[in-house]
This record gives sequence, structure tokens and C-alpha cells, in this order.
Amino acid sequence: MSVITIRLKRPKSEVVRASRGNLNQWINGLIDHALAPRETDWNTHFKKERRSIDYDAVLKARRDER
Repeated sequence: MSVITIRLKRPKSEVVRASRGNLNQWINGLIDHALAPRETDWNTHFKKERRSIDYDAVLKARRDER
């Protein structure tokens, strides 16, 4: 077992509060999540419905603001 030291950018009390009191388990969960293999289904990703934006309405709204 090795010891890893981290430097927090946020106050320790805030990090402990976010971890709900179990800081080691929370940090290990973050590390496991970050290093876990990702199974990305790119077909599903690219077949998602896209939001349709009415650019004419956006431009008209901007013109009306002026």
C-alpha cells in the first residue's frame, strides 16, 4: 500500500462535506470512475435526436432587443 498526498483547491471542510464523512471511499470512487474502461457506443451517440434551433427567431429576438 502506498500513500498519495493531494493538494486541495477547495477548503477541506467542503470536500469532507461532499464526501459525506467518508473521504477515502469518496476519493477512491472518483479514481475508479476516472480510470475505468469506458464502453462508448458511438452509433447511439451519433443517432441521438438533435435540438432544432430556429435561428431566424433568435436573430429576430436579438434585433428586437436593440
